[in-house]
Amino acid sequence: MYIKPSETSKKKSFEVINDCIECGKCVRNCVMLKHYTTSPKQLFSQEMILETPFSCQLCDHCKAVCPKDIDLRSAFFSLRRDAQKQNLIKTRSVDFHQSNSFSPIFMSKANIKKRMFFPGCALAAAKPKIVMDLYQYIREEDMGIWASCCGNPTYTLGQDKKFQGQLHMLKSTFKENGVEEVIVACQNCHKQFAEHTDLKVTSIYEILKDKALPIRDDIKESLVLHDPCPTRHFDLTHESVRAVCDKMAIPYEEFELSREKTQCCGSGAMVFITNKMIADKQSAYRASQSDADMILTYCQECVTTFSKDKPTIHLLDLMFDVKDKPSNLIKKWNNRRQLKVKIDKMNKHL
Repeated sequence: MYIKPSETSKKKSFEVINDCIECGKCVRNCVMLKHYTTSPKQLFSQEMILETPFSCQLCDHCKAVCPKDIDLRSAFFSLRRDAQKQNLIKTRSVDFHQSNSFSPIFMSKANIKKRMFFPGCALAAAKPKIVMDLYQYIREEDMGIWASCCGNPTYTLGQDKKFQGQLHMLKSTFKENGVEEVIVACQNCHKQFAEHTDLKVTSIYEILKDKALPIRDDIKESLVLHDPCPTRHFDLTHESVRAVCDKMAIPYEEFELSREKTQCCGSGAMVFITNKMIADKQSAYRASQSDADMILTYCQECVTTFSKDKPTIHLLDLMFDVKDKPSNLIKKWNNRRQLKVKIDKMNKHL
């Protein structure tokens, strides 16, 4: 099945074809490009099958290493939008996730203050106790908490109309209640709010680096630090995370491809739903790039994705001394529901 490209997609494709010098730098470390082509010029010179843009993690590693600054992410994303408008793809599991995430069943009543802690879906589903412990740890008088979703799954799938509705709800809630700053624990939330709102967006690690932190000099495993791909352009997050690790005396090494050149764990842009084979191959490839015993990261999706290939731990697990226990889908939804109830009860008594 082929995608009929819009004028916008045609323009972006022509730019790729005209600018690509076929140096191979983007293909070298991208499982997805290796699978479908020998170069972007070759790929965009032919009709695009539906599978291809929905196999790209939209992580932007290709642009980070491209000597011509070619924006493949934008080209693939435009084709995703075209496919959605042409009703070529169905992603019922993501639609189910998003409809529930924005429902009163799982979305807490916002304790709105000038500063809002927004933990995100993944951490709430996997580690609801850490969410509450973290909030109490950083809490100040002008800081509230809201358990909701940022709409990233809808956005990355190219479902423009649905995402604009979600974004309107989020922005309206923040505006009506005078929120000026959102404090995020999820890296996708950070990217979404930074790109689509005028709010000040602060990583939780920017705050934690200035707090008293536990010393973890008891770690025996060798660790390699993975930067989640949504943080690619957030240097302050990179520096803050490393400052937290150093303050906690956590020994770690760096991936060769890190910070602005980091790679996706495989779960980016819902590829684990739209093309699980590519997602699994990308995860295994990234995990194989270090001989360390364990991957250390600060994204719950990365933890979940890497864990099938290599032991992986969240930085917050080390901070709160928690042993990560994988949760099944039902348990994750139950965790989010219980967290919502707990937040609502806490806010009611404030």
